[in-house]
Amino acid sequence: MKYYKFFRYNTAMKYSECFIKDNSIWKNENLYCNEIQEIHNENIEYVLSKNIAPVDFPNADAFLISKRFFDIINKLNKSFSSFKSLLYWKNEITGFDFYTIIFPKYKLLNLSKSDYETDHVYDTNEEFIWRINKIVLNKKQINILKDDNFFCLEEEPITLICTETAKQAIEEAGLIGIAFEEVPVE
Repeated sequence: MKYYKFFRYNTAMKYSECFIKDNSIWKNENLYCNEIQEIHNENIEYVLSKNIAPVDFPNADAFLISKRFFDIINKLNKSFSSFKSLLYWKNEITGFDFYTIIFPKYKLLNLSKSDYETDHVYDTNEEFIWRINKIVLNKKQINILKDDNFFCLEEEPITLICTETAKQAIEEAGLIGIAFEEVPVE
């Protein structure tokens, strides 16, 4: 099985970017890092940078995806959380159908083969990975992915990885705004 790192592939000049509304109760959540501390009863609200439809995986403050992309994830993943998201243009709700996703996280980085940089937590001096320059997945750990074709790395939760099955489904559906880079497994 092959694995791929996801990239948002769109130009801000052509498509709309999406930003969580400043007055949203979700603004203080760490959605960009694929984390959530508290589930709120409100939809996640975003403001568009332009009055045009965003791509299926737009530049956003979180893993914001189109309904077409959501349907693929729903079919290929057992583990994920989703939140209906409203997109606004000049304080008016648009008709665009989008969701914010929290993907499962797995500790799969092959630390001896990957290239990464670390830092330390100020008060505990605990070391953590703050940037991965080259991802190599751990061959011994990869078998834990039984029912998830989309996942994030626990070591860097802003990095979204998918299987070859997921990549093919995305390409067959003609989703836009997504690019892939194959990730080695050793």
